Amino acid sequence: MAGRPSEVTRAGLDAKLTQLRDKSWQIVLTDDEGTEVFNRTYTTEKLAKVNARLWVRTNYQVATQEAPRAPKQRKPRSLGPAPSHLVQMMRDRADDNEEKAIGARAQADALEAEAKRLREAADSLEGPDGQTEGP
Repeated sequence: MAGRPSEVTRAGLDAKLTQLRDKSWQIVLTDDEGTEVFNRTYTTEKLAKVNARLWVRTNYQVATQEAPRAPKQRKPRSLGPAPSHLVQMMRDRADDNEEKAIGARAQADALEAEAKRLREAADSLEGPDGQTEGP
């Protein structure tokens, strides 16, 4: 295993990773006395390395020194119009709503005036006890 010192190296172990004829990977860890402490076979090279690393962490309590990973670049998701368009859309909607509210207020005022007129007309037709005056 090349590159930065691995947990296996920091634990004082030697690692031997070999690809077998059946395309599986065997990893053997030996201590400084030459005794095999770990010997397993895995389907992929990565799986062999990861499991050996985990075994060393568990059995040798080696402090991890992993390199910081670069943050993943996420694909932008489309949530509708771009923010500049969204602001304009909200302003247009607010203006439209304001115009509708002004129209509704004017209509309500007209209906209230009509209701007042009708109540006055009804009061003039009725007598003092609420009955319609008649002959």
